[in-house]
This record gives sequence, structure tokens and C-alpha cells, in this order.
Amino acid sequence: MVDSTTLRNSTSVGWWGYQPKEISIGTERPMTKADYLNLPKFTGEYTPILFTITDPIVLLLAPKEIQKDNFLNFKVTVSTYLHHNRFWKPAQDIQDRDNKNFMNISFQGIEHNDIPKIKLEYLELVMFEMMMYHLDYDFTEYPHKNFSDERYSRYLTYVEEAREELGSQGVELDLFLPVASKSELKQVLLAVEYLHFIDYFRYQNATTLMATKQLVGDFNYWYKWNYTNSISEASREKEAKKKKVLQTTISRISEKVLHRAGGKGTVGGNLTQFAIFTYKNYLQGNKENNFNQDDWLIFQARGIQ
Repeated sequence: MVDSTTLRNSTSVGWWGYQPKEISIGTERPMTKADYLNLPKFTGEYTPILFTITDPIVLLLAPKEIQKDNFLNFKVTVSTYLHHNRFWKPAQDIQDRDNKNFMNISFQGIEHNDIPKIKLEYLELVMFEMMMYHLDYDFTEYPHKNFSDERYSRYLTYVEEAREELGSQGVELDLFLPVASKSELKQVLLAVEYLHFIDYFRYQNATTLMATKQLVGDFNYWYKWNYTNSISEASREKEAKKKKVLQTTISRISEKVLHRAGGKGTVGGNLTQFAIFTYKNYLQGNKENNFNQDDWLIFQARGIQ
């Protein structure tokens, strides 16, 4: 449990600017909320960022004395990139060879007795909290816009015109340019957002977070929900109902769109070819794919209920 005071005093998210010419640890500067807000999220660029933790209690370790030799003082750094608004590499399939968004984790001032206590899953959670606190990170910022009749009409126009243009060229129209109904397109958008949540929150209740988007975009609300009793019972019951509705809606996603994960208690699944190309064409039809923004797409994700 890390509160805002500890995050402010003992953690930071640094960067070298957008498309930096040189990256050197120690020359980074704080990344601000304005920096994140104005950052182009879906151009396919890899924007280097650096997470820094300087207090062992952040990672549930015992406090340590400050040493004269700075090299002995506690510090954990994680260098990675912001790529398609993610600071991690999704668990994609073998086709995803271009995503090189790995992490480099460095521990300094660690004692022998600390080693069994360091949990990388907890470090990952702290990194997520750092992103929310320092940057107002929005986990639900996607390359696509919400469904509307107008956007569906643009999508349909794009597909119909493309089918007419390519029909005589031997293109498998039903594979690459399937025509989705309104309800099918809504299911596709829900499925891609669902797999986005499952991929990151794999061992937590992803549908709770998905149903309550304030939980993944507002650090104060996240902190109150997870670590205090300050959220009223009425509010929790309201969110529980929203989660139940969401779970029911997800359970009704057609097999034409999502092949579900097998096994009791397992959530997630695989997008079908129909879903993948429908999503790509939805972006294209709404002119939201100028930078191959469909690379954001997660084809498969698994988690535990």
C-alpha cells in the first residue's frame, strides 16, 4: 500500500522527451502530467521512460540507513518505453515480432535478506500506481472511438467501397473486408477492450476495473477503493451491479468475435479473424489508422477469475 505522500517523496517517472536523440541514465527529467497529456500515444513510437523508487518501504521492505557511499543506498529503477499507451509488452502471439517493449530492472542497495521479499508482481502494481499519480495515466485511452451510428456508417462505407474496388482482384473479401452488423461491431470493440484489461490485470479481477473506469484513471479513487473503507457501501454495491452487467454482456460475445479461454476459472480468449479485420477496418473507415494504430490490438490474453 503506497499513499500519495510516499509516491510524491520517494518515486518518480522520468523521460528524455519525445523522440530523444540520446538516452543516458541520470540525464532524464521528470515527466509531467502535461507531458503525458500532449504525448502522441498511437504513432507507433517507443518513448523511453524511467521509473525510480528510492524508499524500500514502497516495495514492502524494511527501512535502511543512508550510506555515505551513494552507490550503497537503496534505489530501484525500471527502464522501459511508452508504446501505444502501454509501458509493458503484451503477451501476444508469435506474429507480434515488432513489439520490443521489454523492461530493464535495476536493484541498488539490496541486502541478502531482501531478496525473498521482493515481489515483481508488486513492483508492477507500484509502477501502475506511479503512472496514475505522477502522470494521470489513462489506461482506457484507446486508438478507437466509442461506437456511434455515424462511425458505423463511415465504417460501412469504407468496407463497401473497398469490397467493390478489390472484388475483381482476387482478394478474399469475406476474410479481409467482412461486413459486421452494428451489434457485431459493438461486440468487437468490447472484446478488444476486454483483452486489453485481461492482458495487464491477469491475476486480478479485470472486469471490476473495467466496469469502474475511475479505478484505472484516478489514483485517489483507486487508493480509497483498494486501501481504505472510505467508499460507501452504496457505491460499492452500485459498482458491483455494473460489473455484473458487464460480465453478462461479455459472456454474450459471439464465438464469431471471441474464442474464449478454456478451463474453469479462466478468463480471456482469442480474437477471431473476423474481429481482427473488423477492428482494423473500423479504424480505417474512421481515419484513425494513419499510423498503423491497429498495432495496439491484443490478439489473445489469458487470466484467472
